[in-house]
Amino acid sequence: MRPASCEYCQQPDTRYVTIDHLFGIISCDAHYDWALRDCRAYMHLNGIVLLRDAKKVDILSALIEELIAKNTLFHIKRTSGVIETDWSVVDEAYDYPSLQKLDDKWSVHVTNTKVRKFVPLEEFILYGDLSAEAVNAATDILDKGVYIDEYEKQMLLAVEANHVTEVACVGTGIMTNGSLVRILSPR
Repeated sequence: MRPASCEYCQQPDTRYVTIDHLFGIISCDAHYDWALRDCRAYMHLNGIVLLRDAKKVDILSALIEELIAKNTLFHIKRTSGVIETDWSVVDEAYDYPSLQKLDDKWSVHVTNTKVRKFVPLEEFILYGDLSAEAVNAATDILDKGVYIDEYEKQMLLAVEANHVTEVACVGTGIMTNGSLVRILSPR
């Protein structure tokens, strides 16, 4: 297990920036902005958008609010082919991605309290839950990148620091503060 210390300076006073359940970067107050930048760069690279960040973008906020207003009313097609309406958008209180690009399609995280799944945004057009214009506008913004600024900052730092920093609990590589580090990943 990894000690709860800052990823950048190893100080024991910590804050957490989460990307997914139990996955993110631990930082001290002084390096919190760095951790936020690095997590957002990772999310940009991996096609992940958190609900709280999507709500800060006008077009995405309108789309999310429209879906939330229709919670338990919008249509979800199950794997069996049955269409159900008792589904809702996963609330931002959870540390889970809310929008994610899966199989090259932007999808939204929904639940029926028993099951969670990602449903492609385009499926909401099929049953009249969202307009094609709203989905296309949201998809354009998502494709450009909600976290593009943080990703570009991360890439500029990477050019300057072209090395791998070893971190306890070898698992997978991620860019932090311009360096590729190895960290434990639950995936």
